[in-house]
Amino acid sequence: MEVSLLELLSVEVNCSVADAFGDAAYGNASDFLYCTGTADEIGTCWPRSGAGRVVARPCPDFINGVKYNSTNGGDDDVMMMVMMMVMMMMMMMMMMMVMVVMMMMMMMMMVMMMMMMMVMMVVMMMMMMMMMMMMVMVMVVMMVVMMMMMMMMMVMVMVVMMMMMMMMMVMMVMMMMMMMMVMMVVMMMVMVVMMMMMVMMVMMMMMMMMMVMMW
Repeated sequence: MEVSLLELLSVEVNCSVADAFGDAAYGNASDFLYCTGTADEIGTCWPRSGAGRVVARPCPDFINGVKYNSTNGGDDDVMMMVMMMVMMMMMMMMMMMVMVVMMMMMMMMMVMMMMMMMVMMVVMMMMMMMMMMMMVMVMVVMMVVMMMMMMMMMVMVMVVMMMMMMMMMVMMVMMMMMMMMVMMVVMMMVMVVMMMMMVMMVMMMMMMMMMVMMW
């Protein structure tokens, strides 16, 4: 519902009449300096008032055809808006606090993860050192075993060589004994032959002597 020109003129006339009556109509005019009464564009009549004073008038029911709450409920709406803004600010603060707590928790989780990573790195380094020590020990044991095996092989080779030398010596002794036996047999045979020759010579001499004697 819009305010018509006729209504505005009626309000202006009423405000002028009220201004003429002055303090009798509103009871707030000054005898010396004052503001004259007038009507604004939305049909609200502002009465004559003393200089330096504040005048309050209720809002109209309609402004440019739009229903408007002209009661004190407007203040309640303002209070509701203020409360809603306060609640929104509190919610924002709570959200910020939640975000701060979440960030702190994330930072704590990151610190814990870093500490766990450091512990894992230390454990891995210790395991690597233990593995290296075990490898060194295995290498030392292998070297000792190899040295012992080499020593055993050398001892075995020496034993085999000694056995071969002993066998060679035994064979040489046996060969020498066989040679001596052969030489003895040969010498005995030579002696037998010589003795037989001597016997034959003696017999021949005896035969010759007998023949000589027979002649």
